[in-house]
Amino acid sequence: MTLYEISAEYMALIDPETGEVADFERLSEMSEAMEQKKENVALYIKNLAAEADAIKAEKDSLAEREKVKRAQIDRLSDYLSRFLSGESYETAKVKCTFRKSTVCMVEDEVAFLKRYPKFKKIQTKLSLQDVKDALKSGATLKGASLVDKYNLQVR
Repeated sequence: MTLYEISAEYMALIDPETGEVADFERLSEMSEAMEQKKENVALYIKNLAAEADAIKAEKDSLAEREKVKRAQIDRLSDYLSRFLSGESYETAKVKCTFRKSTVCMVEDEVAFLKRYPKFKKIQTKLSLQDVKDALKSGATLKGASLVDKYNLQVR
């Protein structure tokens, strides 16, 4: 029985006009059933909360493990990239190639922002993307340059 059904039967045992109880024994049974049902629902909620906490703890643990693995990938990729010196490498099991990317390098952000304040997006942060776009479009900005990098691709 649900709490709603128990409550309905409980109320049916009491005369709404006079408040007299039709069957005291059945009323006592319904009262006990209601208490048991409330306790069971509360315990179920407690169990669900424990499961949710366990899932969150496992998720956090997996996130930490992922972070460690990503750091290992970065370190080993950098190591292999330096060793390969931009040359492709391929075997039957793996293929390593390099893809070119261009990043913007600014020597002194503070001095650069004094000279070119239009590149300041956030109060204290230089917008490298805007500087990069300006340099790509042919602008000459003292203290900033485009640097080609090669990123290792392992497949």
